[in-house]
Amino acid sequence: MTKRPIPMGILSIAVLALVLTGCKTPNTPVKSSAVVLKASAMGRGLGSAGSLPVPGGSVVVDTAAVNIAEFRIQENSGPDSGGNGESGGEGEQPEGGDQDLPDVVVPGPFLLQIAAGETFIDTVAVYPGTFRQVDAAFAVSPLPPLTGKSIYITGTYRPVSGPGVAFVLKSEFHDGTECPIAGNGLVIPSDTTVALVVEFDVAEWFAELDMGLAELTNGVILIDSGHNPSLLAAFEAALSGEGEGGEGGADTDTLQVEEGGGEH
Repeated sequence: MTKRPIPMGILSIAVLALVLTGCKTPNTPVKSSAVVLKASAMGRGLGSAGSLPVPGGSVVVDTAAVNIAEFRIQENSGPDSGGNGESGGEGEQPEGGDQDLPDVVVPGPFLLQIAAGETFIDTVAVYPGTFRQVDAAFAVSPLPPLTGKSIYITGTYRPVSGPGVAFVLKSEFHDGTECPIAGNGLVIPSDTTVALVVEFDVAEWFAELDMGLAELTNGVILIDSGHNPSLLAAFEAALSGEGEGGEGGADTDTLQVEEGGGEH
């Protein structure tokens, strides 16, 4: 049997058609917009300008360092999310329709000094649409000042009467927190850059800490796994949403996201 060679022209056309067919993805959503992600701390008791109320007195926070393994920005424009289709048409559907889009992951780790004002995290490309939540995952870090912890806070406890007492808090909290975006979400149109500020509610973290009950170590209140464990437990319960007034599960109160200025 004689094998007839395939004309090269036919082979070339077949390969070209296959390549073009494989590349054709109609209605594929495009990340045509961007979010400038920043972090800061809420509350007046940061530095010497104010204080945070606690049982039996107040605290002033001088240093607050947290380590975040990653942030996840959730795009919620789909028909099952309560997104644009149910918000009066104020938002813009992502290119490609009502399909479910993956979370925008901002991988860390990010060691953030949140007591000094806004801290830049990253600029990430996003799909145009409505965003309603940012998730943050705490994780321990080997870097100072954390050195095996995920949260490191220093400051002064000021009782109602008597002199102030320095404190150092170290936590290995490593769970995630859910952070709803205020105002029923943030609408990001196509080809737009918008700033999002993740605000850590430090006041809420300390709200149930009665430091008047703390034992001192060389004149300092140490709060960690080896010192004043009940205070550490109350602190971490506030982070996880299991403190007084909380309902357990992922926390939605100790982080807030606010829209910053946009750039068009």
